[in-house]
Amino acid sequence: HKGHCSATLDNGYHVVLGEDGGHKTIYLGIGKTGDDLEDVLHLQPKERPGGAYPVVIQASDRKVHVVYAVFKGKGTHIRHVVLDE
Repeated sequence: HKGHCSATLDNGYHVVLGEDGGHKTIYLGIGKTGDDLEDVLHLQPKERPGGAYPVVIQASDRKVHVVYAVFKGKGTHIRHVVLDE
C-alpha cells in the first residue's frame, strides 16, 4: 500500500488514505501510532478499480470527510464520503 493523505483525529488516531496498485483501489487505514495501521475500509474496491487522488480531513463536527476521483468510461467523477469518528 502507498499512503497519499493522512490526518490525525481529535481522538489521537491517525487516518491514512492510499491507493493500492496505482490509481486502482482506494483504502483507508487507521492506527494509534501511524506505524500500526489497520485497513478498515476500501472505498474503491478491486472489483471496480479506477479511484485516485484521495484526500481526508476532520471537520469541526468531528466527522471525517474523504474525497477522491473515480474514472468511469470517458468521464471523471468526484466522490465524497462522510464517516462518523
